[in-house]
Amino acid sequence: MTTKASSPVKKRGGIQITGDGKYPLVPTDKIEIVERPEPGEESEKIFFNPRDISSFTPEEMDELRLSIRIDGLQAPPLVRAFTDLGSVIKVELIAGERRFRSLREIIENDLPCFDEDAKKPKKFNVGQIVVCRGNFCQVVAHDKMVSVQILDNNNVLTEQNQEFAYEDVHPTITGSKLYSHIPCRVYYDISDAFALRLAFGENDKHKSLSTKEEINLVERLKRRGLTPLEIIEYLGSNLTWVSQTANFSTELPADALECLLQGNMKRHTAVRIMGYKINDRDGLWKSTVEAEAEETAKAIEQADDEATKAEDYELLALSDKKKAIKAGDTKTASKLDRVAAKAASTAKKARDRREKAESESGHIKTGHVQKGAAKAGLSPKKAKMLPKEEIEECYIANMEQHLEGETIDPICGEEIPADMVALVRLTALAILNGNRDPLSVIRHYMVDQERWQVQGGDPDDDTPDDDDDDDDDDDDDTADTWLSGGDPSEIDLDALEDDFEDDFPRGNFDED
Repeated sequence: MTTKASSPVKKRGGIQITGDGKYPLVPTDKIEIVERPEPGEESEKIFFNPRDISSFTPEEMDELRLSIRIDGLQAPPLVRAFTDLGSVIKVELIAGERRFRSLREIIENDLPCFDEDAKKPKKFNVGQIVVCRGNFCQVVAHDKMVSVQILDNNNVLTEQNQEFAYEDVHPTITGSKLYSHIPCRVYYDISDAFALRLAFGENDKHKSLSTKEEINLVERLKRRGLTPLEIIEYLGSNLTWVSQTANFSTELPADALECLLQGNMKRHTAVRIMGYKINDRDGLWKSTVEAEAEETAKAIEQADDEATKAEDYELLALSDKKKAIKAGDTKTASKLDRVAAKAASTAKKARDRREKAESESGHIKTGHVQKGAAKAGLSPKKAKMLPKEEIEECYIANMEQHLEGETIDPICGEEIPADMVALVRLTALAILNGNRDPLSVIRHYMVDQERWQVQGGDPDDDTPDDDDDDDDDDDDDTADTWLSGGDPSEIDLDALEDDFEDDFPRGNFDED
């Protein structure tokens, strides 16, 4: 396979590629974008950009175009040159299509661009196009300051006027002049297969292909009759990646595949689903979706409750602050002001969490698969040791609903014995606490149930400690009294602040 790049040999005739370095200059108007085949004909062609054209969103392209105009072409495109008798007869784009399309629009519309090599005049002329702190502008006047009118991203004058110091203003050059030739990494006379490998690798470095684009690429190579090992060679990937990508379409439940293709599930989560027996996957997916919906509904409900409670704190604090000010009690007013500010901040964070939960509704994560599997009573084909977090979730938190009895096992349809649930939880707690004596769990449980008696005192100093069973009858009811309409003059405000911190611990509102 030929991999010649950036040949130092001067090519005479044909398309002139100049410069001997790693990135010689190529005439921009001579670079061709390889057209994508018509739907259904993709497997007829080995090389074209594997990225779907629909992924070039207008917002991304506008942002990229502005970046090139201000910061220049930071990453040169990859091209391949075809030669005949020493002359370059054709140049095709391999990678960098988003950059090149943005660049082509800049040239076609002759948009002004910043050029760090452009000489700065002593005085800017009226009507001259300049760039000022990331904005393109038209000069209105230049006295002590440079007065300008701002241009939008389409080079149209806005109604916004500003003044800048001379050192913040820089001249521009038209895109057609600045980018008539662009630096490129040039590969001479390489095969379609090697061009595809370069395109795949370059996309992965700058902006990875979507899972949908990866699946489409592997499937069209399979339709051409390529084996997994040949696909590995074409793409420079590994067997595991190729195998997983090729199997998504056939081994995932239909709705799970659609979720993956829509970008609502990451590929590693899809791989986790395929780690279960194929006959279990439909049931697993159903339970996973239910787990996600329940988690989202719970998160929204908790956020609503916390926002409402915090808003109540804020309103009452502000109301009582007015009473304190009227009574001349500045110390009380100051403390109430702090409580109101904390409450307002907490309410905002809770509303933000609600908004985030709503925006992520329907997004399936690995944790949802784990919960769905536990709910359906399913285990992966190759079980792995559970991490601490999953033991806490599956064997402690999820057991709480069964502690009172009267819940039904979904597999056998029988009532779940509360005493067995308690033993499961105690065992998990003992394991997490590093207790190496399994008899202590049984001993602790039997004594607690008054079925055994300890001879000589405490059955164990290291028995599992379940905080859920500890009821503190001495809780300070300061905040509850205040919220129910108590007189603020009779309230311990230091305790009120402490109660607020207890109800809304800061750790609950840390950003993910």
